[in-house]
Amino acid sequence: MTQGKQLISIVIPCYNEEEVISETHKQLTRFCNELTDLETELIFIDDGSEDQTKDFLKKFAGEDQRVKLICFARNF
Repeated sequence: MTQGKQLISIVIPCYNEEEVISETHKQLTRFCNELTDLETELIFIDDGSEDQTKDFLKKFAGEDQRVKLICFARNF
């Protein structure tokens, strides 16, 4: 966290979202980039998706240190 900036965490639950997750990430990243007076993080929680959602999220987390990923083994 940058000295003096408050942190805002945005939590995004996901379940079988492969068709929309890239656009979701794109829009949230754009929003976070506009918040220049705040430190931001995106916490994606994959709730046991059975499609490629987790693969997309892993890619985002590898490319952007603001993206955090929590994966559940099955849908709860």
